[in-house]
Amino acid sequence: MDKPSRYFYEFDEFRLDPSERLLMCDGEPVHLQARAFDTLLMLVQNSRHLVQKEDLLKTVWTDSFVEENNLTQNIYALRKALNRANGKNYIETIPRRGYRFTAEVREVFEETGQTLIENRSVLRVKLEEQIEEETAIGYFNFSRKSLAAVLIILFATVGFSVWRMTTGNTKKKAVIVPTEIKTLSVLPFQIENPTNADEYLDLVIADDLSRELRQNDSFKLRFVTPGSKVLENNSDAQTLGRLLKTDAVLTGILRRNGNFYEAETKLLKTDDGTILWSETFESTNGDVYKINDAIAQKFSALPLQTTHRPANLEAYKIYLKARALWNKRTGAELHRSIVLMEQAIAKDPEFALAYAGLADGYAFDLAQRHKAIEMANKALKLNPSLGEAHATLGFVYLFWDWNVAEAERHFKQAAVINPHYATGHQWYAALFAASGMVMAAKEEIQTALELEPVSLPINADAGQIFYFADEHEKAIEHCNAALALDSDFINAYGYLYQIYTAKGMYEEAIAAYFKREEIVNVNLKQIADRNARLKRAFTESGIEGFWREMIVPLKIQSDYFIRAECYARFGNREEAMRLLELSFENHEFEFIFIMVNPVFDSYRDDPRFQRFIKPFSLVVQNEK
Repeated sequence: MDKPSRYFYEFDEFRLDPSERLLMCDGEPVHLQARAFDTLLMLVQNSRHLVQKEDLLKTVWTDSFVEENNLTQNIYALRKALNRANGKNYIETIPRRGYRFTAEVREVFEETGQTLIENRSVLRVKLEEQIEEETAIGYFNFSRKSLAAVLIILFATVGFSVWRMTTGNTKKKAVIVPTEIKTLSVLPFQIENPTNADEYLDLVIADDLSRELRQNDSFKLRFVTPGSKVLENNSDAQTLGRLLKTDAVLTGILRRNGNFYEAETKLLKTDDGTILWSETFESTNGDVYKINDAIAQKFSALPLQTTHRPANLEAYKIYLKARALWNKRTGAELHRSIVLMEQAIAKDPEFALAYAGLADGYAFDLAQRHKAIEMANKALKLNPSLGEAHATLGFVYLFWDWNVAEAERHFKQAAVINPHYATGHQWYAALFAASGMVMAAKEEIQTALELEPVSLPINADAGQIFYFADEHEKAIEHCNAALALDSDFINAYGYLYQIYTAKGMYEEAIAAYFKREEIVNVNLKQIADRNARLKRAFTESGIEGFWREMIVPLKIQSDYFIRAECYARFGNREEAMRLLELSFENHEFEFIFIMVNPVFDSYRDDPRFQRFIKPFSLVVQNEK
């Protein structure tokens, strides 16, 4: 159908006029740069559908070569302009792929002095027009022979349906998820009368089923982090759904009688507790996977994705127990997670996820980095579609090797293979921050938070990212969100010390520092003596006394970077640079964020400092 003399696109209180290149909000013009207007127009014309980044770049920047960062800035400007009107976020980021305009768009036609409003989405109008045209053409070419064939098929279909009803077939239909359900979480199923053998079986069901449902693009999944304390509080499904910030939860009760399993399953709305669907599934041979397969097939006609599964169910249980420990991030728990991952592999030597988990355990230790790479590559050899292993390789290449290009390559692969892996987005955010791309880092950590809202490490790392962005209140908010989930999570206290120090809130900073030390509970006498001196120094001489005690080196550890920060706060530039040189040579863990660490803001123009940031500048150069 040809376009009328003039047409508009409307959504909420906005009107987009392509001919005048004008965006109006409640009759008032909204200023947009030319590229931003073209970007918005393309998104609106494809509302509710994914628009690939490559297509946006080719369409909007037809006359020039441009990098992805320009598109990111354009999207940021659009969100800011649209959000200012009513607080809504109209543009959804599809990680590593593109963007989707989420509002219902109406196409408005103006012709011969009259305005006709089509109260349908743009894409649906186009589809209906195409169907009408095809129907009209088909009508005139329709032969009697074709009509007879259609009638035969119609009668056969009706007859088969009658036969199905009369033979007592009562198979239930697929689940139709209401359009208002945008997000969904699979909760661990309640195990009725559990025994020791059932430990972690609830998490196996939730993790396995979540992985199977990832390919359903009619809703977004919110994942439950193994080891999250919200699962220990015996909260009801509706409460857990609210904590996970999800529209609906898939939950159930698993009953076992010998080798017989029965799963009473339901889909529950989070806001009002309405049960949207319920059904009971059975397995007579003790195979829980078969129950999960039957549930997953109710939500999607696509082939099931089961390559993550170990043949041995016990291996899966041990793996999730190890993951729960690994998520706590303390030295003792990391060691125990390694031991358990090895046990899972012993149960099933072909279990790729366990090799990836073992790699994660080794990844936090510079001395074990070679083992982390070996185990991650072993996982990929067993399962090339394992995004988790690519993310681990990216972590090692970033934090220990400072090979930003190789780290970025693996993070991109992880996001393409498994865009639902929250930890991959979390670590990719670290790469962006290390490279000075704070806006991209915030976007990536937000994606991670959306996928796993109750993850302790992700909530805390969001605090660190916003600290680097000089958004201190948001940084504190995210750290406190982690502590609300687990008041003993040490990473959050470490970040709060830095944030409160930057704000000049020294009492709060010191309280956070010693709370972390209390939880770590290092029994070495030298550490205990030093903490006692630090407390006394702060009491007697305030924050400067504390920093002066901090710069005294310990024989058992270097802490070059931490001491360099103290000297920088004193204003002793030369000593800070000397210690930074030692930190640089020793590849200390904290060093990778030197480009965005606000303590060294005044050092940026020093040629010696430029040498320190050079290994992390590659991504910035590529994005400009």
